[in-house]
Amino acid sequence: MKSFVENFIEKPKNTQTGQIGISENKQLRYIAFPIHNDYLPKMKWQNVSEPLVKDQYSQIVISTNYQYIWRKIVFVPLNYNQQMCYRQVIMTIEQNIPLSLNELFFDFHITAVETLQRISIFALRKQYVEPYLSYYPNSIIDCELHCFARGINYLNQQNSIECPSAFYKFKDIYFQFKYDELLIQQQKPPSDILSVQRFNLDSQIPDPELYICALGASLWNGKV
Repeated sequence: MKSFVENFIEKPKNTQTGQIGISENKQLRYIAFPIHNDYLPKMKWQNVSEPLVKDQYSQIVISTNYQYIWRKIVFVPLNYNQQMCYRQVIMTIEQNIPLSLNELFFDFHITAVETLQRISIFALRKQYVEPYLSYYPNSIIDCELHCFARGINYLNQQNSIECPSAFYKFKDIYFQFKYDELLIQQQKPPSDILSVQRFNLDSQIPDPELYICALGASLWNGKV
């Protein structure tokens, strides 16, 4: 099964990776190269019409539009083992998505909640990321909101800013993570808000939010 990760994990201040992060919109593509001892990674941008270039890095993490990702939470008895939970995941996807499993990437995360197990299920249609996979067949597909939050959180750590209950502002939405649940709203919340405006990014950077998504993708650490 293709790796498809939804869980947001904070990274430590001195981050070192051997992977690159990619984010793009209809016109622009950012590529973030590994962070070592620098404040920010080496970053380059290109027109999306330009071909992706293969490089020496073994891992590519791609920031994917959050609206492409289907999410569902189900509860099962505590005595369900991994195989039974997997069958529940398959059944839930088949009941809710009118596509063959062969057309999807999917993943799930299990947590115990008192006398039940909570299964968070995520699915993505393969066609949305096939252009990347032709170049990078072992890519990690990550939700752009998790990439954005991870990038913002990295900048917060570098600037010694702490906002544990804050909402993130991305495009025209506000979002927040609670455990493995993603909360999205259109209305501005009364709590602290983390956005690109909080940081003194270079004014010459085209599309700072896309830049932050590439940064966050490059910081993915493989933990669920």
